[in-house]
Amino acid sequence: MVSFLLLACASDLPPPPTGSADPAAVQDDLPGAYVHQGDEPQPVLTMADIGDGIEHALDEMLVLDQRDLHDVYNDLRNTSQDADCPAYLDYDTSEYWYDTCTTADGAYFAGYSSTYRYQDYTDPDNNYYYDELAYLSADFVIESPGGESLEGTGYSHTYEGQYPDSENRFNYARAWGRFHWEGPGSDGTWLSSGRSFDFALSAYSYPTYPGVYVNHYGGVSGMDGPVNAYVADGFMLYSETLGSLCEIEPSGTISVRDEDGNWYDVEFHGPSYWGGWAFEPECDGCGDVWFRGTYLGQACSDFSALVDWHGRPW
Repeated sequence: MVSFLLLACASDLPPPPTGSADPAAVQDDLPGAYVHQGDEPQPVLTMADIGDGIEHALDEMLVLDQRDLHDVYNDLRNTSQDADCPAYLDYDTSEYWYDTCTTADGAYFAGYSSTYRYQDYTDPDNNYYYDELAYLSADFVIESPGGESLEGTGYSHTYEGQYPDSENRFNYARAWGRFHWEGPGSDGTWLSSGRSFDFALSAYSYPTYPGVYVNHYGGVSGMDGPVNAYVADGFMLYSETLGSLCEIEPSGTISVRDEDGNWYDVEFHGPSYWGGWAFEPECDGCGDVWFRGTYLGQACSDFSALVDWHGRPW
């Protein structure tokens, strides 16, 4: 009886509405306010723009000397004549502060910092001699009584030196963030430029050959010009005197960004590991340029500034 009643009630229901019940058709009838119908991005950089932009970015990378950051930090940290402002703690091998305070003579500290620094240091096993061994992890504003200031957020770990039993030297930096310095001597320095960076760079010098080896990833943003950001992945370059079959061209991919925010990937053909193979006809300093999966041509850059690196770290 219950089943009969249910069937009877169902028979009294009105028929379904006429029209298409196709989900695709229903979807087509919905408003498209949230669907972006813009044009596909188009490349705006020329091959020359990309090649020159890579060279300019490498110039920027070579001046991101982390010793400068540690020098300025130490100078400003020592402006405080107040033992309690900021309140310092020794944590393992690091000095740490987390505070907001103003000293009697007007030095101002806000934020936190964890840091250590050693210079002219030989490790206990006598394997390495360090000119510089420094670390900084921070998010702070520091102002001296005279108005000099350093503010920023980031991380910096750097060391350089040589092996005691040879003239071979090494240099390493891993850093990310953004720091801004204002004060005497700051004009024209990378710390006053507002650059953001996230990179690692290792470099070795072998004077007896002579030759150098450079490896790095990451890059820098906030540059002037048609290329405003640069990122390297798998970048390696070393001298012919050390066995490279192509010292004028690195391995890996370098990506650059234009003013519209679009990225171009440049694939280079140098040896991808120490003693690796390279195809001689492709050893020309030029890489294959790709834009959103489309091949655009080749961009050429001069990488001799790395092989012939003068000044720091050498």
